[in-house]
Amino acid sequence: MIDTNEEDWIATLIHKDDYGRQNDEVAAVTSRRIIFVKGRTLALKAFEQIDYPIKECHRVQYRTVYALPAMIAGAISLLIAAYIVWGLFEYGTELEPGTVIRFGAIIAIAVFGWNRVSGVKRHELVFEMTLQSLKWRSRPGEFSSSTKIVARVLTFARDKGLVSENTRVEA
Repeated sequence: MIDTNEEDWIATLIHKDDYGRQNDEVAAVTSRRIIFVKGRTLALKAFEQIDYPIKECHRVQYRTVYALPAMIAGAISLLIAAYIVWGLFEYGTELEPGTVIRFGAIIAIAVFGWNRVSGVKRHELVFEMTLQSLKWRSRPGEFSSSTKIVARVLTFARDKGLVSENTRVEA
């Protein structure tokens, strides 16, 4: 006989050690509840764990978002590196003899900028509840490592009829 009262763990979106740093986000999804971490100010404990019954959720939305501040920081870094290289080509003959140019630093600025501009995709899940919406976003740089977890949540939501059939996780 199958026990219908048993709760299945679907996905851990935020590890318990990170609850204090990632406030106001969905932390985990089970077959019966959505575990939400709410941040608290001026309290002994920095967060509060709130359980919402999965029955209160009437839709799950998925989208890929881009971290705009990181992209802007990357673009500025690339512009600085390009300006330095341009300055070396344009005015390099006017440098004093013995001037040390740190090419490693210029390359590091350019690599940092390129990584910021090109790799800032994040998963976002929105659980629309009866009275409110609960969100979760993957951390910057963890897009590919959290793809399987998001796929598990979407498969569960699809089985419950909470997400449309054509919703797919972007890889």
